[in-house]
Amino acid sequence: MTTNYLADIEDLGATEEKDTLGGKKFTVESGVYDAVIDAAYFTESTSSKAKAINIVLHIPVEGKDEPMEVRDQIWYMNGQGSIRSKDGKGYGYNFIKADTLALLTTNKPLKDQNVKNTFVELWDPEAKKRLPQEKASLTDMIGKSVKVAVKEIRTNKTSYNKATKEETKLPDERVFNEVDKYFYKDGRTSTEIRSNAPTTFIEEWKKKWEGKLDDKFDATVQATDGTSGAPAGATPSLF
Repeated sequence: MTTNYLADIEDLGATEEKDTLGGKKFTVESGVYDAVIDAAYFTESTSSKAKAINIVLHIPVEGKDEPMEVRDQIWYMNGQGSIRSKDGKGYGYNFIKADTLALLTTNKPLKDQNVKNTFVELWDPEAKKRLPQEKASLTDMIGKSVKVAVKEIRTNKTSYNKATKEETKLPDERVFNEVDKYFYKDGRTSTEIRSNAPTTFIEEWKKKWEGKLDDKFDATVQATDGTSGAPAGATPSLF
């Protein structure tokens, strides 16, 4: 007797196929998006005193069932353990970026944020999948809404030679997203809020970047060994 493999199919109405060309896209186009902070946790360098705040943003995108994930790693403290600019006369660019995000989402500067351990799903190289890992997190910022200006960037992959400590461009391309600027929920910048100025910068940014690829790819780069891989003696980049 032949088993009826169709007997248990539930009737949910007519099916509707979507016309797609396939190929999953892991980046969003350059533009300004409404986003929610899904995670905000700390990491630090293993070779210096540098520290970073890692922001995981969830961005709803039209036509997608699930929000796109965009990450922003902000190295707010440099290798010497300082938040100052290179000339030492003020705050560094990345510290200002992190502090601005804190102010826009919680109305409190970075130094006044609550820090507690939470579990964040991160890539585990041994398990080869994402697993919950305990990280010191900026809990006041998690779940907050923010507008974010995101660039889609195309550049060359690179390889790093441990012996010479030099980075080499590869002929392979890398396309990724980079958070260029954060805005308050209503589109104002922190500067516009402080000065009570008209909301204009967000439209200027859109005019320059919306829908455009920031293309930094160098097509003249050739592989030294006749392949698209890393030059001999170099450690290939994973990205």
